[in-house]
Amino acid sequence: MSTVTVRRLLALAVVGLCGARPLAGQDSTTAASRDTLPIVTHGNKGFEFRTPDGNFLMQIQARLQFRYAYPFDANPVSFDDFDDQDQHVFKVNRARLKVGGHGYRPWLKYYFEYELASSNLL
Repeated sequence: MSTVTVRRLLALAVVGLCGARPLAGQDSTTAASRDTLPIVTHGNKGFEFRTPDGNFLMQIQARLQFRYAYPFDANPVSFDDFDDQDQHVFKVNRARLKVGGHGYRPWLKYYFEYELASSNLL
């Protein structure tokens, strides 16, 4: 999947969380408009966006794994390797965006991971 497709999926999920009822013509301070807004919390699976009726839930979590090495990245195997100038090496091994939850009913679940460093959908 391309990056554009993943962005479209995320946008559709966020739009789905906003509810099916339109907010046009309602005052933002009324109880009816407050019932249609998604509830945003933070749990053990990252940020959670849910509808008040519990039919939609989206959990977003990020994971970053990196490596810093000094004076060189590899193990020296010869004396010439010690003569090289010292180098600072910083690598991002994994950078993942995890998205999961359920849509329409709690038993209709979805989950995917997107590898940001190599642009792969897992």
